[in-house]
This record gives sequence, structure tokens and C-alpha cells, in this order.
Amino acid sequence: MNLQRRHFLQTAAAAASCALGSLPAFAMRRKAWSKPIGVQLYTERDLYAKDPLGTLWKLAHMGFGQVELINVGSIPAPQLKNDLKKTGLKAIGGHFAYAQDDATWRKQIDLCKQYELEYLICPFSMANDRDGWLRIAENFNHGAQLARQAGVKFGYHNHLQEFRPLHDNGGPEKNGYDILLNHTDPHLVDFEMDVFWITWAEADPLHYFRSHPGRFKLLHIKDLRPGLQARNPREFPPKGPAPFVPVGQGEIVWDCIFAHTAEAGANYIFVEQDNQPTLPELASSARFLRTLYID
Repeated sequence: MNLQRRHFLQTAAAAASCALGSLPAFAMRRKAWSKPIGVQLYTERDLYAKDPLGTLWKLAHMGFGQVELINVGSIPAPQLKNDLKKTGLKAIGGHFAYAQDDATWRKQIDLCKQYELEYLICPFSMANDRDGWLRIAENFNHGAQLARQAGVKFGYHNHLQEFRPLHDNGGPEKNGYDILLNHTDPHLVDFEMDVFWITWAEADPLHYFRSHPGRFKLLHIKDLRPGLQARNPREFPPKGPAPFVPVGQGEIVWDCIFAHTAEAGANYIFVEQDNQPTLPELASSARFLRTLYID
């Protein structure tokens, strides 16, 4: 057993989350995820840019049922909605850059309405101290209110910078992610937890599921290459072997994650692999998730 897996299991067991022997012997196994499996189009961004409809057909044939959009607006809404209808895929949300002002918020919200998206997702924000993260939380509350008035939901997607420790920050939170969770309105701001990045940052997804139940309406599912050397949990991966591998071929203990998706509040999952895997590799992620069973 590798160190990452051992650490994860020890943490989960300590929290009585995935402790061996905690379930009755007669417990029936069930599918880990019975809802449609989604994919973030960033995963195959080059193929999608060259051949949008052909790429959507390939994803549908792999067994994906939902997508998360990138570069919303690059394809006219009628064309993309027609392509999605042809392939049987449903676009749940899209990723948009951090909005600095109301004009940007309203433009992004309008695009969500045009493309009939349920979610407007911000995929990245950055601050160096408590005050900076508090300002981001305030902005999210404001933008999410604007979105909700238009019938659109707002969510935030993490990377690793949110988990860098805050020192002498004048508050109880240990990091930016804690601040975002504690200072955003749970009725307005949802979270899209990227399980890879939170694992890379050596934080515990299950801790956040327990501490903030129901806040993680969306999950990004991607796996961490086993035995990766010289990992720095505070910095993004250096150039070299890609740290991403197809789901089920890495270090993350997916049965533990999926045993707690109800507690997390997850309604959607999206496979994502940043290094643009081959189509067979992406298909293997979909196949793993379709055939994963848990106690």
C-alpha cells in the first residue's frame, strides 16, 4: 500500500468514515454512483476545439451523460444546444473566469441563460491573506445573489492554493478554503470540490464533507499518479511526468469518497484529466466509475 493511500485510509478511519469492519456483514453492495457521469470538456479541449460535434459523439459513446463547458460563447448557443441534443448529452454548467465587477457577472449570467446552464462555476481565485479571502467570499455572495435572481446557481471550484496555511490571520480558519466555506451563504454559494487537488494539498475531502454537509453539489473526479516523487503540496506540479492518471489507476481511494457523496450533497460528478488523456484512457475512467461498487 502506498503512503498516500495509507494516509488517506488512516485519516478516514480516524474519523469513522471508512473504518474496516464498521459495516454489518449483511450489508449489500451498491453502485457507487447511480446518476449520469459527466465530463469536463477541458479534458479533451484540443479535440473539442477542432471538432465539437465529433468529440461530443465520442464522449456519449463512452457512456458519459453530462458535460461541463469551457469557453462558453465560443460556439453559438443554438448550434451547441443542437449538438448536445443530437448526442444525448446535457450541459450542466460552465467555467468562467473570476468576475471582478457587476458587468462581468451579468455577462456570465447571461451566457448561462443563453446556453441553458444550471451552474456558473468560478474555477480559480487567489489571495495571500485572510482579508483577501474575505473579499473573495463577499464577491461570491454578491455574484451568487445576482445569479440566483436570474435563475442560475453559482459554484466555486478549488485547486490547491486555497489550502495554503494562513499565519497570524486574526481568525479561526486555517486556510482560504475554510474562509470561503465559513463566509459564503450556503443558500447561494455551492462548491465543486476537485478531489485531486484537495488530495494533492494533503487536505481531507471527508473532513470537509462532514464539516460542511450538503455544500459540495458538484465533484471533479480525477486521480493522482502513484508514487509521484518530490511532491510539494503547496505548489502546482513542476514540469515532468503528468501527475494525472485515469480514474481508478491512481492513489485516491474512490470507494471512500463515494461512500460519502450523499453527505457531501453531490448531485453531479465530472471526470477531468488536465493533461488531455487519450480517448481510450478517458473511456477507462468512465468504465471504472460505471462499475465501481461500495458497501
